[in-house]
Amino acid sequence: MRAVVLTAVLAMGVSTEAQAGRCDGWLKKAERAKGDDLVSAYRQLAACDAEVGREQLWTFMQHAGTLDTLEALAIEGIRADAFTDLWKGMDELAYEQRAPLAEGIGKACADEPKVLTMLQAAYVALKGSAFSAWGPAMAACGSDEMVGWMEGVVTDPPKSEYNAQYNAMLTALVDLRGAEALPTLEKAAIAAADGGPLNNVLDMMQRAIQPKSMREKADPAAEQALAEALVRIANAVDPEPARRVADRLYTAGREAMAASLLPRVYPAAVGADGAVTWAAAAVERCEGKAVVHWTTYVESPPTHWAVAPLVETPLRGVKPKLSCDAGTWPVRTSDEPLADAKAAKDWAASLGAPIEAEGDKVKVVEEKKVF
Repeated sequence: MRAVVLTAVLAMGVSTEAQAGRCDGWLKKAERAKGDDLVSAYRQLAACDAEVGREQLWTFMQHAGTLDTLEALAIEGIRADAFTDLWKGMDELAYEQRAPLAEGIGKACADEPKVLTMLQAAYVALKGSAFSAWGPAMAACGSDEMVGWMEGVVTDPPKSEYNAQYNAMLTALVDLRGAEALPTLEKAAIAAADGGPLNNVLDMMQRAIQPKSMREKADPAAEQALAEALVRIANAVDPEPARRVADRLYTAGREAMAASLLPRVYPAAVGADGAVTWAAAAVERCEGKAVVHWTTYVESPPTHWAVAPLVETPLRGVKPKLSCDAGTWPVRTSDEPLADAKAAKDWAASLGAPIEAEGDKVKVVEEKKVF
């Protein structure tokens, strides 16, 4: 029995050696073949020995010479499941070749279903810039299967503020779908609000509505869709991420929309009737004396995210309390809405504390008829 087993093992070894020897000719062609002949040689090698084909793709790629040949070899490698060698090859290529190669591979996805399989494996296996290099492939595809996979990844963000693979996926989805990606990005933002890459998602939402050309203007309908999506996001997340979203609305000139989120951002400072109370003060100071003229500014419902421009002139117009010339009074407003008038008074008193520390005498005076 042992003799039979030994004979079988020896026979297998001879068969393997014969197979390898028979395939060596195709491998040797990698150094001298060009164009279609090089691609054909690799195809024959992979057919002759699948394992050798998976391991030797880069040997052929580095002799490709042209982008067309490089793309054709990459497709043959994908058909042969030579994913690892293809990823290695991408990392070894000149930087300027990477995006065109990835884009060419992506455009073939409709006829080559293994392109999606390769990219899905890359998202798991590769890190950082190694996966980012494949972004153009995803952006160039557009098949239903590819888009469905990308949307699934995007709406399940990692629990970290930044992740290179995820950011590459976001970028590719936006490049592929533009403003049509907003509903997916809205879901992603809500999911990312708890310790995830919320800022990245919000950045990509803005990018999604930007025109491709610098000469074009953003579509007003797309801008409105973005603003409405941001409001929905803010109303679905906790106060701190809601504040970040509201800040973006304010910066984009959507102050009324940002102000509508104040109850979400500062729930403890909103009255039963929906009113929001801000504290404001002007400091009159000269000749070792100071007066903090303070008041409250109430909006119900709130329509302003920042009230400093609204209170500056009225506060400087109140009657001076000092006989000396204090010049132009500096005006301050509370950083956020306050719960009530007592909290506003305490805030005003806090403005006087550092002035007293400098040796001036300070009075804190409520001005009730400013607005």
